[in-house]
Amino acid sequence: MDHPPPSLAQTLENYRSLFTRLRASCQPTRQKALVLIAVSAALCGWWLIGGLLAGQQAEPDWNDLTDARLQRSIAAGVRARRLFIDDHYGAEPGDLQIFKKLGLKPYISRHDLTDSQEELFRSGALLLNYALGKPPFTPRDRQIVRRYLANGGRALLLFPAWVWETYDRQPLARAPYSQIAGDFGLTFTPHPVARPADPSAAVFDGEFSGVKFRAGTARTILAGSDGTPVAVTVQRDGSRLIVWGQNNLFTAAGSAPGKELLRRLFSWLYQGVLE
Repeated sequence: MDHPPPSLAQTLENYRSLFTRLRASCQPTRQKALVLIAVSAALCGWWLIGGLLAGQQAEPDWNDLTDARLQRSIAAGVRARRLFIDDHYGAEPGDLQIFKKLGLKPYISRHDLTDSQEELFRSGALLLNYALGKPPFTPRDRQIVRRYLANGGRALLLFPAWVWETYDRQPLARAPYSQIAGDFGLTFTPHPVARPADPSAAVFDGEFSGVKFRAGTARTILAGSDGTPVAVTVQRDGSRLIVWGQNNLFTAAGSAPGKELLRRLFSWLYQGVLE
């Protein structure tokens, strides 16, 4: 069983007791003085490090995040086809007509999720579109997204993981996209994979990152020419997630294949139908 770190008062009392015993055992010497200093540093270091570790709270269990009020609010957002577009951790795609033509009601947030969470909880889906130099989640915003998804929210993530590692120079574990994907049992490959061989994917520029998952837990909707999934759908309870291993999905929205793919993806997010 783990034991909590001693309090400061207890640490000082331990040190005082040890000091008293050492002093009583024999006459002070330079060597004993050095021993006392070393023991003091070790005890205080143990207290400080232990306190820091004790302050780190484990993430709440997914099932403990459910809230009937939020479920009703998010379900209303699904029916109304509201789309929350994050422009703080991600980037606005640019042309909002793309979404309006699909019958969606986009809302752009340029603030962190702590400030815009009420709007998120009124939305049926979250769009997080990667852009270079954006910040990682704060711990509080990370939990806001988890609450949203645990109560039936849906999300579309556009994320070339290899760009994050190569240019943002941060570990994948800190990327908001990786953290959300991890809640659904997905991980990203930190390097580009072979371009998709599907002719319909020719309209998408850039190199994709692969998406890994345990067999049978997600559905591949696009793969690289070597068979590595680069875009997948996955569900967890009432929540749905689409992961696209690039941030190029909307660059092809003007082409017939691009329009059709967007229609299919948002149809699945909101209605559960992927023809």
